[in-house]
Amino acid sequence: MVIAMYNILPTNDLKPHTEKSTCECKPRVIFENGEIIIIHNSYDGREGLELYNELINKVDNGKKQ
Repeated sequence: MVIAMYNILPTNDLKPHTEKSTCECKPRVIFENGEIIIIHNSYDGREGLELYNELINKVDNGKKQ
């Protein structure tokens, strides 16, 4: 049985990633439908900005109702 493994990598990051679960960025590993998905974190912290924008949009949408 062959298990597929996929790496989700940020583009244009500050430094290169190792396409393994032991990458320095401390990626999240998900097992789904017999596949391994490795989701890498960015070195520039863009996830924090994305979360902030998502929360602000939820607050703004709540005010419009």
